[in-house]
Amino acid sequence: MRSIIIYCAVAAHLCTTSLSSTIPTNSESVIRLPIHDDENHSNTADTFSDIFHAAPRESRNSWSKIRNKIVVKIFGSGQRHHGVRSHPHYSSGSSSSGAQKPLGDTPAKAPYSRYQNEVVLRFNITTTDEAAALAEAAEILFLDVWSATKDHADIRVDKDVVESLLGLLPESLQSSHARLMHDLAATVRETFPGSSEGPSNSLSAHSLSQYSGPYRPAQSEHFFSNYQPISVINPWMKLLRSLFPDHVELFSIGQTYEGREIKGLKISKTGEPSSGKRKAIVITGASHAREWISVSTVCYLAHAFITGYRPRPFNKENAEADLGDREITRLVENFDWYFIPTLNVDGYVYTWTEDRLWRKNRQPTSLGFCKGIELDRSYSFKWGGQSQNNPCSENYPGEKEFEALESKNFAAWAQNLTTEGNTRIMGFLDLHSYSQQILYPYSYSCTQRPPDLENLEELAEVLAKGIRIRHGEHYEVSSACQGGGQFAQSDKDQKKDTKKAKRSQKSSGDDFMLTETGGGGSALDYFYREIGVSYSYQIKLRDQGSYGFLLPKESIKPTGQEIESMVKSLGNFLIGDDKL
Repeated sequence: MRSIIIYCAVAAHLCTTSLSSTIPTNSESVIRLPIHDDENHSNTADTFSDIFHAAPRESRNSWSKIRNKIVVKIFGSGQRHHGVRSHPHYSSGSSSSGAQKPLGDTPAKAPYSRYQNEVVLRFNITTTDEAAALAEAAEILFLDVWSATKDHADIRVDKDVVESLLGLLPESLQSSHARLMHDLAATVRETFPGSSEGPSNSLSAHSLSQYSGPYRPAQSEHFFSNYQPISVINPWMKLLRSLFPDHVELFSIGQTYEGREIKGLKISKTGEPSSGKRKAIVITGASHAREWISVSTVCYLAHAFITGYRPRPFNKENAEADLGDREITRLVENFDWYFIPTLNVDGYVYTWTEDRLWRKNRQPTSLGFCKGIELDRSYSFKWGGQSQNNPCSENYPGEKEFEALESKNFAAWAQNLTTEGNTRIMGFLDLHSYSQQILYPYSYSCTQRPPDLENLEELAEVLAKGIRIRHGEHYEVSSACQGGGQFAQSDKDQKKDTKKAKRSQKSSGDDFMLTETGGGGSALDYFYREIGVSYSYQIKLRDQGSYGFLLPKESIKPTGQEIESMVKSLGNFLIGDDKL
Protein backbone atom coordinates (compact mmCIF):
# COMPACT_ATOMS: atom_id res chain seq x y z
CA MET A 1 0.00 0.00 0.00
CA ARG A 2 2.84 2.37 0.83
CA SER A 3 4.28 1.81 -2.65
CA ILE A 4 0.95 2.82 -4.15
CA ILE A 5 1.07 6.06 -2.20
CA ILE A 6 4.60 6.79 -3.42
CA TYR A 7 3.66 6.12 -7.04
CA CYS A 8 0.63 8.35 -6.66
CA ALA A 9 2.84 11.03 -5.14
CA VAL A 10 5.10 10.95 -8.19
CA ALA A 11 2.07 11.24 -10.45
CA ALA A 12 0.81 14.14 -8.34
CA HIS A 13 4.14 15.90 -8.76
CA LEU A 14 3.93 15.55 -12.53
CA CYS A 15 0.44 16.97 -12.43
CA THR A 16 1.60 20.02 -10.52
CA THR A 17 3.82 21.09 -13.41
CA SER A 18 0.67 22.13 -15.24
CA LEU A 19 -0.49 24.02 -12.16
CA SER A 20 2.69 25.99 -11.58
CA SER A 21 0.91 29.26 -12.13
CA THR A 22 -1.06 28.67 -8.93
CA ILE A 23 2.01 28.09 -6.77
CA PRO A 24 3.56 31.24 -5.30
CA THR A 25 7.09 32.06 -6.36
CA ASN A 26 9.87 33.00 -3.98
CA SER A 27 9.07 36.65 -4.49
CA GLU A 28 5.58 36.05 -3.11
CA SER A 29 6.81 34.55 0.17
CA VAL A 30 5.11 35.72 3.32
CA ILE A 31 8.44 36.42 4.99
CA ARG A 32 10.74 38.78 3.10
CA LEU A 33 14.14 38.76 4.73
CA PRO A 34 17.64 38.79 3.23
CA ILE A 35 19.00 35.26 3.14
CA HIS A 36 22.72 35.83 2.57
CA ASP A 37 25.28 36.53 5.27
CA ASP A 38 25.69 40.27 4.81
CA GLU A 39 22.88 41.12 2.45
CA ASN A 40 21.24 44.42 3.40
CA HIS A 41 21.94 43.93 7.09
CA SER A 42 22.18 47.69 7.53
CA ASN A 43 18.47 47.90 6.70
CA THR A 44 17.35 45.24 9.15
CA ALA A 45 14.71 47.42 10.81
CA ASP A 46 13.06 48.26 7.49
CA THR A 47 13.06 44.59 6.56
CA PHE A 48 11.40 43.53 9.80
CA SER A 49 8.70 46.15 9.46
CA ASP A 50 7.44 44.52 6.25
CA ILE A 51 7.52 40.92 7.45
CA PHE A 52 3.78 40.41 7.65
CA HIS A 53 2.58 42.89 5.05
CA ALA A 54 3.19 40.68 2.04
CA ALA A 55 0.31 38.95 0.34
CA PRO A 56 -0.35 35.59 2.03
CA ARG A 57 0.31 32.30 0.32
CA GLU A 58 -2.43 29.88 -0.54
CA SER A 59 -3.28 27.83 2.51
CA ARG A 60 -1.83 24.73 0.85
CA ASN A 61 0.11 24.26 -2.35
CA SER A 62 -1.07 22.05 -5.18
CA TRP A 63 1.11 19.12 -4.18
CA SER A 64 -0.37 19.06 -0.66
CA LYS A 65 -3.93 19.23 -1.96
CA ILE A 66 -3.40 16.40 -4.45
CA ARG A 67 -1.59 14.27 -1.86
CA ASN A 68 -4.40 14.70 0.65
CA LYS A 69 -7.02 13.80 -1.96
CA ILE A 70 -5.06 10.64 -2.80
CA VAL A 71 -4.89 9.66 0.87
CA VAL A 72 -8.60 10.21 1.42
CA LYS A 73 -9.44 8.38 -1.81
CA ILE A 74 -7.40 5.31 -0.86
CA PHE A 75 -8.19 5.15 2.84
CA GLY A 76 -11.70 6.51 2.74
CA SER A 77 -13.45 9.57 4.09
CA GLY A 78 -13.65 8.29 7.62
CA GLN A 79 -17.17 6.84 7.71
CA ARG A 80 -15.76 3.34 7.99
CA HIS A 81 -13.01 4.18 10.47
CA HIS A 82 -14.00 3.21 13.99
CA GLY A 83 -16.66 5.86 14.35
CA VAL A 84 -14.31 8.75 13.70
CA ARG A 85 -17.16 10.98 12.57
CA SER A 86 -18.57 11.02 16.07
CA HIS A 87 -15.30 11.85 17.79
CA PRO A 88 -15.68 15.14 19.72
CA HIS A 89 -12.43 16.61 18.33
CA TYR A 90 -13.42 16.10 14.71
CA SER A 91 -17.18 16.38 14.68
CA SER A 92 -18.57 18.74 12.07
CA GLY A 93 -21.28 19.84 14.43
CA SER A 94 -21.02 22.63 16.97
CA SER A 95 -19.36 21.86 20.25
CA SER A 96 -21.03 22.24 23.56
CA SER A 97 -20.06 24.91 26.02
CA GLY A 98 -16.61 24.32 27.45
CA ALA A 99 -15.80 21.54 24.99
CA GLN A 100 -12.89 21.69 22.60
CA LYS A 101 -13.77 23.15 19.22
CA PRO A 102 -13.95 20.74 16.28
CA LEU A 103 -11.07 20.73 13.85
CA GLY A 104 -13.24 22.21 11.15
CA ASP A 105 -13.63 25.48 13.06
CA THR A 106 -11.01 27.94 11.79
CA PRO A 107 -10.82 31.72 12.07
CA ALA A 108 -12.32 33.71 9.23
CA LYS A 109 -8.88 35.10 8.47
CA ALA A 110 -5.98 32.91 9.47
CA PRO A 111 -2.97 34.99 10.58
CA TYR A 112 -0.63 32.68 8.68
CA SER A 113 -2.55 30.92 5.96
CA ARG A 114 0.09 28.32 5.08
CA TYR A 115 -0.65 26.42 8.29
CA GLN A 116 -4.30 27.24 8.89
CA ASN A 117 -5.49 23.78 7.87
CA GLU A 118 -2.98 21.89 10.03
CA VAL A 119 -3.00 20.68 13.62
CA VAL A 120 -0.58 19.01 16.03
CA LEU A 121 -2.00 15.99 17.86
CA ARG A 122 -0.52 14.25 20.89
CA PHE A 123 -1.21 10.52 21.07
CA ASN A 124 -0.75 8.85 24.45
CA ILE A 125 1.02 5.51 23.98
CA THR A 126 0.64 2.65 26.44
CA THR A 127 1.74 -0.42 24.46
CA THR A 128 4.33 -1.29 21.85
CA ASP A 129 1.52 -2.36 19.53
CA GLU A 130 0.16 1.19 19.63
CA ALA A 131 3.62 2.58 18.92
CA ALA A 132 4.01 0.22 15.97
CA ALA A 133 0.62 1.15 14.52
CA LEU A 134 1.27 4.87 14.90
CA ALA A 135 4.73 4.55 13.37
CA GLU A 136 3.42 2.65 10.37
CA ALA A 137 0.56 5.11 9.84
CA ALA A 138 2.94 8.07 10.01
CA GLU A 139 5.18 6.45 7.41
CA ILE A 140 2.33 5.56 5.06
CA LEU A 141 0.81 9.05 5.20
CA PHE A 142 4.16 10.92 5.17
CA LEU A 143 3.32 12.69 8.42
CA ASP A 144 5.58 15.06 10.34
CA VAL A 145 6.39 13.42 13.68
CA TRP A 146 7.41 16.26 15.98
CA SER A 147 8.37 14.14 18.95
CA ALA A 148 8.05 10.56 20.12
CA THR A 149 8.76 9.28 23.60
CA LYS A 150 7.92 6.08 25.46
CA ASP A 151 4.72 7.76 26.66
CA HIS A 152 3.45 9.86 23.77
CA ALA A 153 3.95 11.04 20.20
CA ASP A 154 3.25 14.49 18.75
CA ILE A 155 2.28 14.49 15.08
CA ARG A 156 1.55 17.38 12.74
CA VAL A 157 -1.19 16.54 10.27
CA ASP A 158 -3.51 18.24 7.81
CA LYS A 159 -7.10 18.29 9.03
CA ASP A 160 -8.22 16.60 5.82
CA VAL A 161 -6.00 13.61 6.65
CA VAL A 162 -6.93 13.25 10.34
CA GLU A 163 -9.73 10.79 9.67
CA SER A 164 -7.52 8.68 7.41
CA LEU A 165 -4.86 8.64 10.12
CA LEU A 166 -7.30 7.50 12.79
CA GLY A 167 -8.60 4.86 10.41
CA LEU A 168 -5.18 3.23 10.37
CA LEU A 169 -4.91 3.15 14.16
CA PRO A 170 -6.29 0.67 16.71
CA GLU A 171 -9.39 1.40 18.77
CA SER A 172 -7.28 2.22 21.82
CA LEU A 173 -5.83 5.32 20.13
CA GLN A 174 -9.17 6.70 18.95
CA SER A 175 -9.79 8.58 22.20
CA SER A 176 -6.29 8.79 23.67
CA HIS A 177 -5.14 11.90 21.85
CA ALA A 178 -5.54 15.65 22.13
CA ARG A 179 -4.82 18.78 20.15
CA LEU A 180 -1.76 20.65 21.42
CA MET A 181 -2.15 24.14 19.95
CA HIS A 182 -5.50 25.78 19.36
CA ASP A 183 -4.25 27.72 16.33
CA LEU A 184 -1.06 26.46 14.70
CA ALA A 185 -0.96 29.30 12.17
CA ALA A 186 -1.17 31.97 14.87
CA THR A 187 1.48 30.22 16.94
CA VAL A 188 3.80 30.15 13.93
CA ARG A 189 3.36 33.85 13.32
CA GLU A 190 4.09 34.74 16.94
CA THR A 191 7.63 33.36 16.64
CA PHE A 192 8.61 36.04 14.10
CA PRO A 193 9.89 39.50 15.09
CA GLY A 194 7.31 42.23 14.70
CA SER A 195 4.32 39.94 15.22
CA SER A 196 3.28 41.57 18.50
CA GLU A 197 5.45 44.65 18.83
CA GLY A 198 7.13 47.33 16.78
CA PRO A 199 10.03 46.69 14.41
CA SER A 200 13.21 45.60 16.11
CA ASN A 201 16.69 46.52 14.95
CA SER A 202 18.99 44.30 16.97
CA LEU A 203 22.08 46.15 15.75
CA SER A 204 20.91 49.64 16.65
CA ALA A 205 23.21 52.25 18.16
CA HIS A 206 21.39 51.87 21.47
CA SER A 207 22.15 48.17 21.66
CA LEU A 208 25.78 48.70 20.69
CA SER A 209 26.30 51.28 23.41
CA GLN A 210 25.90 48.56 26.03
CA TYR A 211 29.36 47.24 25.23
CA SER A 212 31.19 50.45 26.11
CA GLY A 213 30.43 50.26 29.84
CA PRO A 214 30.79 47.65 32.57
CA TYR A 215 29.90 44.01 32.05
CA ARG A 216 26.20 43.45 31.46
CA PRO A 217 24.71 39.94 31.61
CA ALA A 218 23.27 38.48 28.44
CA GLN A 219 19.69 38.76 29.63
CA SER A 220 19.94 42.57 29.29
CA GLU A 221 20.66 42.32 25.57
CA HIS A 222 17.82 43.45 23.31
CA PHE A 223 19.15 40.99 20.76
CA PHE A 224 17.52 38.18 22.74
CA SER A 225 14.06 39.73 22.80
CA ASN A 226 13.32 38.08 19.45
CA TYR A 227 14.45 35.20 17.31
CA GLN A 228 16.93 36.45 14.71
CA PRO A 229 17.53 35.51 11.04
CA ILE A 230 20.98 34.59 9.78
CA SER A 231 21.23 38.02 8.10
CA VAL A 232 21.27 39.51 11.62
CA ILE A 233 23.22 36.77 13.40
CA ASN A 234 26.26 36.91 11.10
CA PRO A 235 26.80 40.71 11.43
CA TRP A 236 26.20 40.34 15.18
CA MET A 237 28.99 37.77 15.41
CA LYS A 238 31.31 40.04 13.41
CA LEU A 239 30.47 42.86 15.79
CA LEU A 240 31.39 40.80 18.83
CA ARG A 241 34.66 39.84 17.16
CA SER A 242 35.52 43.50 16.51
CA LEU A 243 34.60 44.58 20.05
CA PHE A 244 36.52 41.81 21.81
CA PRO A 245 39.42 40.98 19.46
CA ASP A 246 41.71 39.73 22.22
CA HIS A 247 39.67 36.68 23.12
CA VAL A 248 37.10 36.23 20.32
CA GLU A 249 37.66 34.68 16.91
CA LEU A 250 35.12 34.38 14.09
CA PHE A 251 35.61 31.09 12.24
CA SER A 252 33.95 28.97 9.57
CA ILE A 253 33.68 25.18 9.43
CA GLY A 254 32.94 25.24 5.70
CA GLN A 255 30.04 25.89 3.37
CA THR A 256 26.51 24.61 3.02
CA TYR A 257 25.13 23.02 -0.13
CA GLU A 258 23.80 26.42 -1.28
CA GLY A 259 27.16 28.08 -0.65
CA ARG A 260 26.63 29.83 2.68
CA GLU A 261 29.37 29.87 5.30
CA ILE A 262 28.71 27.96 8.52
CA LYS A 263 30.12 30.42 11.02
CA GLY A 264 30.88 30.27 14.70
CA LEU A 265 32.61 32.10 17.54
CA LYS A 266 35.65 30.85 19.42
CA ILE A 267 36.34 32.23 22.90
CA SER A 268 39.76 31.60 24.42
CA LYS A 269 42.00 33.21 27.01
CA THR A 270 44.22 36.11 26.05
CA GLY A 271 48.00 36.07 26.10
CA GLU A 272 50.49 33.51 24.92
CA PRO A 273 49.06 30.08 24.07
CA SER A 274 49.82 27.43 26.65
CA SER A 275 52.15 24.57 25.87
CA GLY A 276 50.67 21.18 25.13
CA LYS A 277 47.22 20.39 23.82
CA ARG A 278 44.41 22.85 24.41
CA LYS A 279 41.18 21.50 25.83
CA ALA A 280 37.98 22.53 24.06
CA ILE A 281 34.21 22.36 24.36
CA VAL A 282 32.03 22.51 21.24
CA ILE A 283 28.40 23.66 21.37
CA THR A 284 26.14 23.57 18.30
CA GLY A 285 22.55 24.40 17.41
CA ALA A 286 19.95 23.88 14.68
CA SER A 287 20.95 20.69 12.95
CA HIS A 288 17.20 20.75 12.39
CA ALA A 289 16.24 24.04 10.81
CA ARG A 290 12.96 24.67 12.63
CA GLU A 291 14.49 24.44 16.11
CA TRP A 292 14.99 28.18 16.48
CA ILE A 293 15.39 28.12 20.26
CA SER A 294 18.63 26.16 19.82
CA VAL A 295 20.05 28.94 17.62
CA SER A 296 19.14 31.66 20.11
CA THR A 297 20.50 29.63 23.01
CA VAL A 298 23.90 29.09 21.38
CA CYS A 299 24.04 32.84 20.66
CA TYR A 300 23.07 33.54 24.27
CA LEU A 301 25.86 31.32 25.56
CA ALA A 302 28.43 32.90 23.23
CA HIS A 303 27.43 36.40 24.33
CA ALA A 304 27.54 35.44 28.02
CA PHE A 305 31.03 33.98 27.71
CA ILE A 306 32.37 36.80 25.55
CA THR A 307 31.12 39.63 27.76
CA GLY A 308 31.68 37.75 31.01
CA TYR A 309 35.34 36.94 30.48
CA ARG A 310 37.96 39.24 31.99
CA PRO A 311 41.66 38.35 31.71
CA ARG A 312 43.60 38.22 34.96
CA PRO A 313 44.97 40.06 36.81
CA PHE A 314 41.90 42.25 37.15
CA ASN A 315 42.31 46.01 36.94
CA LYS A 316 42.25 47.11 40.57
CA GLU A 317 41.65 50.75 39.63
CA ASN A 318 38.36 49.88 37.97
CA ALA A 319 37.33 46.71 39.75
CA GLU A 320 33.59 47.11 39.06
CA ALA A 321 34.05 47.42 35.30
CA ASP A 322 36.53 44.55 35.16
CA LEU A 323 34.68 42.19 37.47
CA GLY A 324 32.88 40.35 34.71
CA ASP A 325 31.84 36.84 35.61
CA ARG A 326 34.61 35.16 37.58
CA GLU A 327 33.18 31.69 36.97
CA ILE A 328 33.14 32.24 33.20
CA THR A 329 36.65 33.70 33.36
CA ARG A 330 37.84 30.54 35.07
CA LEU A 331 36.18 28.35 32.45
CA VAL A 332 37.69 30.32 29.55
CA GLU A 333 41.12 30.04 31.15
CA ASN A 334 40.76 26.25 31.19
CA PHE A 335 39.02 25.61 27.85
CA ASP A 336 38.64 26.98 24.35
CA TRP A 337 34.92 27.38 23.64
CA TYR A 338 33.45 26.92 20.16
CA PHE A 339 29.89 28.15 19.60
CA ILE A 340 28.19 27.35 16.27
CA PRO A 341 24.63 28.79 16.26
CA THR A 342 23.37 26.74 13.32
CA LEU A 343 24.89 23.88 11.35
CA ASN A 344 21.92 23.83 8.97
CA VAL A 345 22.19 27.38 7.63
CA ASP A 346 20.34 26.72 4.36
CA GLY A 347 17.45 25.08 6.17
CA TYR A 348 17.38 27.83 8.78
CA VAL A 349 17.16 30.50 6.08
CA TYR A 350 14.36 28.52 4.45
CA THR A 351 12.36 28.56 7.70
CA TRP A 352 12.46 32.36 7.58
CA THR A 353 11.59 32.77 3.92
CA GLU A 354 9.39 29.82 2.97
CA ASP A 355 8.43 27.18 5.53
CA ARG A 356 8.76 27.86 9.28
CA LEU A 357 8.53 24.15 10.09
CA TRP A 358 11.15 22.88 7.63
CA ARG A 359 13.49 20.30 9.24
CA LYS A 360 16.16 19.03 6.81
CA ASN A 361 18.83 20.82 4.79
CA ARG A 362 18.10 22.02 1.24
CA GLN A 363 20.17 19.53 -0.71
CA PRO A 364 18.51 17.86 -3.74
CA THR A 365 17.69 14.16 -3.60
CA SER A 366 16.89 11.50 -6.17
CA LEU A 367 13.28 12.74 -6.13
CA GLY A 368 13.19 16.27 -7.48
CA PHE A 369 10.13 17.29 -5.47
CA CYS A 370 11.50 15.95 -2.14
CA LYS A 371 14.47 18.07 -1.13
CA GLY A 372 16.60 17.74 1.93
CA ILE A 373 18.76 15.35 3.96
CA GLU A 374 18.46 14.91 7.71
CA LEU A 375 21.83 16.13 9.02
CA ASP A 376 21.61 14.20 12.27
CA ARG A 377 21.33 10.89 10.42
CA SER A 378 24.05 11.42 7.85
CA TYR A 379 27.23 10.93 9.93
CA SER A 380 29.34 7.87 9.24
CA PHE A 381 29.16 6.07 12.58
CA LYS A 382 26.48 3.37 12.28
CA TRP A 383 24.94 5.21 9.35
CA GLY A 384 21.59 3.56 8.69
CA GLY A 385 20.52 4.52 5.20
CA GLN A 386 19.36 0.98 4.56
CA SER A 387 16.58 1.45 7.14
CA GLN A 388 15.16 4.63 5.58
CA ASN A 389 15.48 5.11 1.83
CA ASN A 390 12.53 7.41 1.19
CA PRO A 391 13.73 10.90 0.15
CA CYS A 392 10.36 12.36 1.15
CA SER A 393 10.83 11.26 4.76
CA GLU A 394 11.74 13.87 7.37
CA ASN A 395 14.45 11.43 8.52
CA TYR A 396 16.03 10.68 5.14
CA PRO A 397 19.80 10.13 5.74
CA GLY A 398 20.87 10.36 2.11
CA GLU A 399 22.04 7.61 -0.24
CA LYS A 400 25.41 7.32 1.47
CA GLU A 401 27.08 8.44 4.66
CA PHE A 402 28.10 12.10 4.78
CA GLU A 403 26.06 12.90 1.69
CA ALA A 404 24.78 15.95 3.57
CA LEU A 405 27.51 18.51 2.92
CA GLU A 406 27.02 20.32 6.24
CA SER A 407 27.57 17.15 8.28
CA LYS A 408 30.59 16.22 6.18
CA ASN A 409 32.21 19.63 6.67
CA PHE A 410 31.46 19.70 10.39
CA ALA A 411 33.01 16.27 10.89
CA ALA A 412 36.08 17.24 8.84
CA TRP A 413 36.47 20.44 10.87
CA ALA A 414 36.30 18.52 14.15
CA GLN A 415 38.79 15.92 12.94
CA ASN A 416 41.18 18.64 11.80
CA LEU A 417 40.81 20.50 15.10
CA THR A 418 41.89 17.43 17.04
CA THR A 419 44.69 16.31 14.72
CA GLU A 420 46.13 19.50 13.23
CA GLY A 421 44.86 22.01 15.76
CA ASN A 422 46.61 20.50 18.77
CA THR A 423 43.27 20.37 20.59
CA ARG A 424 41.41 17.77 22.58
CA ILE A 425 37.62 18.17 22.58
CA MET A 426 36.52 17.44 26.14
CA GLY A 427 32.81 18.08 25.74
CA PHE A 428 30.25 18.22 22.93
CA LEU A 429 26.77 19.69 23.42
CA ASP A 430 24.35 19.36 20.51
CA LEU A 431 21.33 21.57 21.25
CA HIS A 432 17.91 20.59 19.89
CA SER A 433 14.27 21.05 20.77
CA TYR A 434 11.97 20.02 22.21
CA SER A 435 11.03 17.84 25.26
CA GLN A 436 13.51 18.95 27.98
CA GLN A 437 15.89 16.02 27.96
CA ILE A 438 19.60 15.37 28.44
CA LEU A 439 20.55 12.46 26.20
CA TYR A 440 23.81 10.53 26.18
CA PRO A 441 25.14 7.89 23.72
CA TYR A 442 24.19 5.68 22.09
CA SER A 443 21.35 6.80 19.89
CA TYR A 444 21.74 4.07 17.26
CA SER A 445 21.12 1.18 19.64
CA CYS A 446 19.78 0.40 23.10
CA THR A 447 21.53 -2.97 23.17
CA GLN A 448 25.04 -1.50 23.04
CA ARG A 449 26.21 0.19 26.24
CA PRO A 450 28.89 2.91 26.22
CA PRO A 451 32.03 1.70 28.02
CA ASP A 452 31.92 4.70 30.39
CA LEU A 453 28.16 4.73 30.90
CA GLU A 454 28.41 5.53 34.62
CA ASN A 455 30.48 8.65 33.92
CA LEU A 456 28.02 9.81 31.26
CA GLU A 457 25.08 9.32 33.59
CA GLU A 458 26.85 11.04 36.48
CA LEU A 459 27.61 14.19 34.50
CA ALA A 460 24.14 14.16 32.91
CA GLU A 461 22.60 14.36 36.39
CA VAL A 462 24.94 17.25 37.22
CA LEU A 463 23.79 19.06 34.07
CA ALA A 464 20.14 18.47 34.94
CA LYS A 465 20.74 19.90 38.40
CA GLY A 466 22.49 22.93 36.92
CA ILE A 467 19.36 23.62 34.87
CA ARG A 468 16.97 22.98 37.73
CA ILE A 469 18.60 25.38 40.19
CA ARG A 470 18.17 28.30 37.76
CA HIS A 471 14.43 28.26 37.04
CA GLY A 472 13.21 24.97 38.46
CA GLU A 473 12.74 23.29 35.08
CA HIS A 474 13.08 19.51 35.04
CA TYR A 475 15.13 17.89 32.28
CA GLU A 476 14.92 14.11 32.06
CA VAL A 477 18.18 12.15 31.76
CA SER A 478 18.12 9.22 29.36
CA SER A 479 20.01 7.28 26.74
CA ALA A 480 19.44 8.85 23.33
CA CYS A 481 18.02 5.58 22.03
CA GLN A 482 15.17 5.96 24.52
CA GLY A 483 14.83 9.72 24.38
CA GLY A 484 12.26 11.81 22.57
CA GLY A 485 12.61 11.65 18.83
CA GLN A 486 11.24 9.86 15.82
CA PHE A 487 9.71 6.44 15.30
CA ALA A 488 12.24 3.88 14.12
CA GLN A 489 12.65 0.17 13.81
CA SER A 490 14.48 -1.69 16.54
CA ASP A 491 17.95 -3.18 16.14
CA LYS A 492 16.42 -6.60 15.68
CA ASP A 493 14.15 -5.42 12.91
CA GLN A 494 16.90 -3.53 11.08
CA LYS A 495 18.84 -6.75 10.55
CA LYS A 496 15.98 -8.43 8.74
CA ASP A 497 15.29 -8.12 5.07
CA THR A 498 12.56 -5.76 3.95
CA LYS A 499 9.78 -8.33 3.59
CA LYS A 500 10.42 -9.92 6.96
CA ALA A 501 10.66 -6.51 8.58
CA LYS A 502 7.27 -5.53 7.21
CA ARG A 503 5.69 -8.74 8.50
CA SER A 504 7.32 -8.16 11.88
CA GLN A 505 5.99 -4.61 12.05
CA LYS A 506 2.46 -5.81 11.44
CA SER A 507 2.59 -8.76 13.79
CA SER A 508 4.51 -7.55 16.80
CA GLY A 509 4.78 -4.16 18.43
CA ASP A 510 7.78 -5.48 20.38
CA ASP A 511 9.90 -4.94 17.26
CA PHE A 512 9.42 -1.18 17.49
CA MET A 513 10.95 1.39 19.74
CA LEU A 514 11.00 5.17 19.85
CA THR A 515 14.36 6.73 19.06
CA GLU A 516 15.85 9.86 17.57
CA THR A 517 18.13 8.35 14.96
CA GLY A 518 17.04 4.75 14.47
CA GLY A 519 19.61 3.38 12.04
CA GLY A 520 22.35 5.59 13.38
CA GLY A 521 24.36 8.37 11.83
CA SER A 522 23.89 10.91 14.64
CA ALA A 523 26.35 13.66 15.54
CA LEU A 524 26.10 12.52 19.16
CA ASP A 525 27.40 9.03 18.45
CA TYR A 526 29.95 10.26 15.90
CA PHE A 527 31.60 12.69 18.30
CA TYR A 528 31.57 10.13 21.08
CA ARG A 529 33.08 7.26 19.09
CA GLU A 530 34.91 8.72 16.09
CA ILE A 531 36.21 11.99 17.56
CA GLY A 532 36.67 10.47 21.01
CA VAL A 533 34.73 13.07 23.01
CA SER A 534 34.09 11.28 26.30
CA TYR A 535 31.34 13.65 27.36
CA SER A 536 28.97 14.04 24.42
CA TYR A 537 25.34 15.00 24.95
CA GLN A 538 22.29 15.98 23.00
CA ILE A 539 20.26 18.57 24.90
CA LYS A 540 16.59 18.92 24.03
CA LEU A 541 15.51 22.36 25.17
CA ARG A 542 12.13 23.72 26.24
CA ASP A 543 9.28 22.94 26.23
CA GLN A 544 7.43 19.64 26.72
CA GLY A 545 4.93 20.10 23.93
CA SER A 546 2.70 23.08 24.68
CA TYR A 547 4.42 24.97 21.86
CA GLY A 548 6.91 22.42 20.58
CA PHE A 549 9.19 23.92 17.93
CA LEU A 550 7.27 27.21 18.18
CA LEU A 551 8.46 28.25 21.62
CA PRO A 552 7.42 31.87 22.30
CA LYS A 553 10.17 34.46 22.09
CA GLU A 554 9.55 35.31 25.76
CA SER A 555 11.22 31.96 26.54
CA ILE A 556 14.52 32.84 24.83
CA LYS A 557 16.14 34.49 27.84
CA PRO A 558 14.95 32.00 30.52
CA THR A 559 16.11 29.12 28.33
CA GLY A 560 19.47 30.81 27.79
CA GLN A 561 19.86 31.42 31.52
CA GLU A 562 19.23 27.82 32.54
CA ILE A 563 21.48 26.42 29.80
CA GLU A 564 24.22 28.87 30.81
CA SER A 565 23.94 27.45 34.31
CA MET A 566 24.15 23.95 32.82
CA VAL A 567 27.25 24.80 30.77
CA LYS A 568 28.96 26.20 33.85
CA SER A 569 28.19 22.93 35.62
CA LEU A 570 29.77 21.07 32.70
CA GLY A 571 32.94 23.15 32.87
CA ASN A 572 33.24 22.87 36.64
CA PHE A 573 32.79 19.11 36.46
CA LEU A 574 35.48 18.74 33.82
CA ILE A 575 37.86 20.90 35.82
CA GLY A 576 37.18 18.63 38.78
CA ASP A 577 35.48 21.16 40.99
CA ASP A 578 31.78 20.33 40.85
CA LYS A 579 30.29 21.87 43.98
CA LEU A 580 26.64 22.21 42.98
